[in-house]
Amino acid sequence: MNPAQELLAQLRDIHLPADPSWWPPAPGWWLLGLCLVVLIYLVLGKLLKWYRIAAPSRKFVNALRSLPISDPAKSQQNLRSMSRLARQYAITRYGRGRTAGLTGTSWLNFLDQSSASSAFSEGPGKILAEGPYCRPVSHDLEQVRVALEMWARKTARKSTLNNHR
Repeated sequence: MNPAQELLAQLRDIHLPADPSWWPPAPGWWLLGLCLVVLIYLVLGKLLKWYRIAAPSRKFVNALRSLPISDPAKSQQNLRSMSRLARQYAITRYGRGRTAGLTGTSWLNFLDQSSASSAFSEGPGKILAEGPYCRPVSHDLEQVRVALEMWARKTARKSTLNNHR
């Protein structure tokens, strides 16, 4: 055998290095993971804040919907309940000092201003000014309930936007 062939016979085959391990990840993956954790924390914080801010509005709307409006015998009682619920919600949302003393047209103007509509001073909600305190008269309480629900949704949306900035 030729000395060159002997030397070639002694050579071993090429060995590839082992595949890289998945652990520990590269620093870029650590950074991406940290960014995702921070992002999830911020999003959950905003959602929780929104949920807490919108809770009084949801409770108010649910309480309005639980009233038996279709019963004409309880029309006056339902109107009083609606007025009481609206005042409680206004105090919760805007504070006692700003809303507790409002009566009559000033109450209706406040409802209109906070809902950016005229559903209370000129629309079906007009009955909220004096209706709960007068003798029983038949009212279309469904329209009043719808106006109050829209008011609650608009005020919740406004406060949610203002508090998230």
